[in-house]
Amino acid sequence: MEKERDSRIELLRLLLIVTVPIYHVVSYVGCFYTEYPLRQPLSYVLWSEGAVAADYAFITISSYFLITQEKRPVIRRLLSTIGMVIYVLVIKTIVLHFALRGEQVAGTLLEDFFVKGAWWFIWAYLVLFALHPVLSYLSRRMTKKQQMIFLLLLGMLLLVINYFYHSNLVCDVVAFIFTYEMTFLIVRCKENWQSAKPIMAGIVFTLVIFFLIIGIATIIEYSGWIVDTGEAYQIILRICGKYPLLQIFLGMSYFWLAYQAPKRYSKTVNALAGYVIYIFLIHQTVLCVFWQTGIIDHTLRYAGKPIFYGYALLALAVSVATGILIGKIYERFVGRLWGRAVD
Repeated sequence: MEKERDSRIELLRLLLIVTVPIYHVVSYVGCFYTEYPLRQPLSYVLWSEGAVAADYAFITISSYFLITQEKRPVIRRLLSTIGMVIYVLVIKTIVLHFALRGEQVAGTLLEDFFVKGAWWFIWAYLVLFALHPVLSYLSRRMTKKQQMIFLLLLGMLLLVINYFYHSNLVCDVVAFIFTYEMTFLIVRCKENWQSAKPIMAGIVFTLVIFFLIIGIATIIEYSGWIVDTGEAYQIILRICGKYPLLQIFLGMSYFWLAYQAPKRYSKTVNALAGYVIYIFLIHQTVLCVFWQTGIIDHTLRYAGKPIFYGYALLALAVSVATGILIGKIYERFVGRLWGRAVD
């Protein structure tokens, strides 16, 4: 199983997961706690191009391997993932119970972000995983033209979803299906991806999207044509939130660039990347403990950037260490028991 891992893709996963806890410190502490201040939108946008785009890079990676490795048993992989999710969910529930000391969740910030947080991703991911056999069956029977029309319709639906921005499981699944179908079309059409021309095209495409998002946010912040901070927040949210097509394309382009890099095998990279999902799911629980104990709270937004990012790096380090720890426990004990039950 280890030899099947592609170290180029695994390194991409490691680089992207680093941005996620820092992004959430920037967004929770610097942006979402009270009325949205136009002090940190560029930091928020910049880190979102790692963290939010990472969601779609992860979905692209999963979609790619689901599409290209059809012979592997999907049901067993789905059940194995569900077992791991239940395990982390139990740990999260226990930790939050003690972190909150039996009190009610302190406001919508904790409830919507620390408690629910990144879990929107895993629920939509499991739905996509379950839908894969149906999506694969239908996609293989579509012509390229039909698939492009289907993608166009999904893209238009995403534009509507992004405009109204009602975040829910259905919208998340639509965004992931769009990413899956885009990946399917690219796999279907790819020819000599590792030649110089596609590599340069991928680099240029990625840079254009990356700086386009930053450029739009910069105009919003410094142009002066938007005075109301709430309105500015709503606009920026639609540029770098969960559903913008630019973020989806950026995440996919990260995968494209990593895939075109020279192929390497690194046992260390592959081993560490195996804990990415644990870090992703547990990091907001770590942030909740930090928040409840006063290590990180809304007052940090007024600290200087060295102090601010020092605490952000502390949150990252603890999240990584916690993710690796619970991952090792699962692999050595819980996962083996669950694997026997699944088999």
